Amino acid sequence: MSKTILMIADHFYNAYRLLEDNEQAVAAEIERVMGDRLDPTDEFIERVNNRTFRQTGIPGVTCIAFATELYLKALAMFTQGNNDRINGHNTKVLFDNLPAAAKQELVAAILALLPEDNEESIGQRLAVNARAFEEFRYFHEEPTGRDYMQAFAVVIVICLRRVLAPHYPHITKEQWVADALAQQQH
Repeated sequence: MSKTILMIADHFYNAYRLLEDNEQAVAAEIERVMGDRLDPTDEFIERVNNRTFRQTGIPGVTCIAFATELYLKALAMFTQGNNDRINGHNTKVLFDNLPAAAKQELVAAILALLPEDNEESIGQRLAVNARAFEEFRYFHEEPTGRDYMQAFAVVIVICLRRVLAPHYPHITKEQWVADALAQQQH
């Protein structure tokens, strides 16, 4: 089951990346085509100019949130040495329930990419994103504003993939570095 969960997590992470790339391409094309004719008072154009548009919508958030959940479950399975099913979608709870050594390794990887953070701020950010998979998956039922730290979610996934790399060979150190560099460019 643990290898399967990694494969599925990868599929959701790759789906997120495709959605993110498409979103950025659409925004760039709007800027290219409209040029000086963009009305800076238009809310959509303001979002494009401020780059707040350059985040995926609900499908992307759902994909990266589910990938985060699955990678956390895989890390728990590998570090606990079992294939027992782990229930729940709350990524903060999943993180908190990791064995101490696994949690420490993950925090160290996060701090390598976000040196201005600390363990407390990581916990706070995880709390903001904790129920994202559930909340955004059912956004249509209650379409009110929700907080979500998408860039932080990507950092978490990159770091989870780095920590999980010894457990499956298709994530190389080079891929982790490439993902980390790509994140820093956004």
